[in-house]
Amino acid sequence: MGLFIRKKQKGFTLIELLTAIFIITVIATIIFPNIRKAFYRANLSGCQSNLRNMATAVEIYNTDTGNYPDKLERIVPERMRKLPECPAAGKETYSAGYEVVTDPAAYTIHCSGDNHGITGLNSGEPYYSGDSGLHP
Repeated sequence: MGLFIRKKQKGFTLIELLTAIFIITVIATIIFPNIRKAFYRANLSGCQSNLRNMATAVEIYNTDTGNYPDKLERIVPERMRKLPECPAAGKETYSAGYEVVTDPAAYTIHCSGDNHGITGLNSGEPYYSGDSGLHP
């Protein structure tokens, strides 16, 4: 009689599948925390950009009127279409964080949300001070 010839089977063995799943799991474990951190840093960058834009509008208000606005809403709609929202914290985070000092004339705008803590910032950060600029 003849020899039995075994047909070559198509597909993966169990060991090959488990190895592929293990490699994908290791890669995902490395990548996902970095993606999450990048997402929070992007929100922080958006918040800092909003602070700079509002500070520019406040300075324009000061140039036009001779004093800083007592409320942040006074820069709307002549100098800004609307007050921006913090990408991480949402609405009304900047209005609550606006302070004006009359002697000497100065102002501070800070993000009153506590949503930037994951990037290593303290509560009330980032903020923009009229005399020293953006922190951090």
